[in-house]
Amino acid sequence: MGLCIVHLSDLHWENTLAQTPRHWDSLRRSLCLVQPDLIVVSGDLTSTGSAQREALVAAKQVLDSVGCEYVVVAGNHDLGANPVRGAAFPTIEAYEHCPWTETHFAQVFRQPPVLLWSQDHIHVVTISLRQGDPDGSLAQLTTILQRVDGPTLVFGHYPLVPVAAQGILAALGGRDYLGDTLNDLTAILKQSEHVVLYGCGHVHVASRRWLWREVWQYSAGALDTGASQFFVYWVEPTQMAYFSVLGNGPLAFWHDATQASIDHLDGEGSRTGYQRWSLLSAHKEA
Repeated sequence: MGLCIVHLSDLHWENTLAQTPRHWDSLRRSLCLVQPDLIVVSGDLTSTGSAQREALVAAKQVLDSVGCEYVVVAGNHDLGANPVRGAAFPTIEAYEHCPWTETHFAQVFRQPPVLLWSQDHIHVVTISLRQGDPDGSLAQLTTILQRVDGPTLVFGHYPLVPVAAQGILAALGGRDYLGDTLNDLTAILKQSEHVVLYGCGHVHVASRRWLWREVWQYSAGALDTGASQFFVYWVEPTQMAYFSVLGNGPLAFWHDATQASIDHLDGEGSRTGYQRWSLLSAHKEA
């Protein structure tokens, strides 16, 4: 017995898949046949959703068309991360100076900033976060993690650690978006004995990076804007198998004639593998 969870990220719907509908239709048909227990989309469903509500409406419509249960995380293009970036990029990262319930993302997807989904004593928690935490997301996350008993997979948008050890990818992450709030999120997750995985997106890279104890960070790629990739997790009470699935888009995102080609599929175990954990509660279930 186990759960099948599909981890998608960075659809950027109106700028990518909407322009190549055959790519989306192929993925949609595949997901309909696989029928995962849950689909998690870890942010940037859109490119302009924080400024244009209709972009989020379109993204929700295509996710609804899959016919599978799903949960979503707000990325910086769906919910502007901070006022400074919002002022600098008003079209793609507009900052909404309002409570969570009045943001475009909350109005369209009708879910709180932190959401708990549970089945067969396995838990999935999603967290949408803005710098300074005006929505009280961290307090909600703390309460949920104190309540769960069993392996818990947490999904946010921003990587906790760089997705690569060196090169340009080592410099990309969530620091410019969340600042010290990213440290606060890390500290809360580190205190929980039940968290076994942190899933994210944001940098359009497929990678698997160790965090602490038995916890790993899985950064999914993107769809159509390389690395065109997503993860499938088969989760059981004491272990998990993971599989990296290539999409139909390109495998490179940044194109610069002055740079060597960048491998957006980290070779250190990010393609397929196995993870085991030793939670006391998991042993009780086994």
